[in-house]
Amino acid sequence: MKRKLVVVSLAAVAFFMTGGCQDKPAANMPEAPSTPTSQIQGHGSAPSGETHSGTVLTTMDGGIYTYVEIDEGGKKIWAVGPRMKVVVGDKVEFRGGMPMPNYHSRTLNRTFESILFVSELHLAGSPDMPHGLTMDSSAMPPGHPGAGAPTGKAAGEAPKAGSISKAKDGYTVEELFSNKDQLNGKTIAVRGKVVKFSSEIMGKNWVHLQDGTGTSGANDLTVTTDQAATAGDTILVQGTLRKDKDFGAGYLYNVIIEDAKITVE
Repeated sequence: MKRKLVVVSLAAVAFFMTGGCQDKPAANMPEAPSTPTSQIQGHGSAPSGETHSGTVLTTMDGGIYTYVEIDEGGKKIWAVGPRMKVVVGDKVEFRGGMPMPNYHSRTLNRTFESILFVSELHLAGSPDMPHGLTMDSSAMPPGHPGAGAPTGKAAGEAPKAGSISKAKDGYTVEELFSNKDQLNGKTIAVRGKVVKFSSEIMGKNWVHLQDGTGTSGANDLTVTTDQAATAGDTILVQGTLRKDKDFGAGYLYNVIIEDAKITVE
């Protein structure tokens, strides 16, 4: 009897992108980090990429994710996707994916020399194997960057214009987008409301911040940090601004604040 195909779709990775998993239900694939499927804070859709298929040599679950090592014609490949039922000896296939070198899973306490974050894992031969996959940061960066992963905690409505005061000696979200060339590589301060928080994507926590300024495409700021935040909080962020940050696989952030320190107010 053929094993029933199990397909688990990522509901955003951002990931993200708009974005290292601790592999727990609150975590998301490189949904990266929350954002539209086709555009993550300046991301384009991740290319569908080539199809991989092979026999499962090793498999393990970490929270809501399943890790598989496959033998693809003599070449060993590690991939991680939404949790599914699979055993050693099964044949699986997937399309595309975001490559992550030297990826460390805290839950498994293991570092992978190279691993692919994928939107779906399929048992080989399934008629449901899609012709193309995209990753939605509302899940990875990646994030996942990444499409289809469970969404992070959302706060609902964005802050209204004028409802959040500008940080002392800092910038508004709109100003950061407008002045990204001059501010690239500099430490900045910005205050805003957490509209989405996704934990442990590619080894980082991802925050989407808005302050009521800016128009579509320049009103939602992505922040990476090792601290926790809660959707709905007003926070002060201090970190390094990077422009046109490219995580590969089509995940490009026009503006991102990295390694930030956050203070809940």
